[in-house]
Amino acid sequence: MSEVDEMKKTIAEWREFNEALEKKITLAREQIDRTRKEKRGKSNHPN
Repeated sequence: MSEVDEMKKTIAEWREFNEALEKKITLAREQIDRTRKEKRGKSNHPN
């Protein structure tokens, strides 16, 4: 395998890795937002 092919493969692997991380970060942020909304709702309506 040529050096260029190896570099392309490495870049593709990093791209996949970064996309997976971005999805995890997005899901975590959405979870935090939901939790905050729930807490806000409970503090506004204490029952």
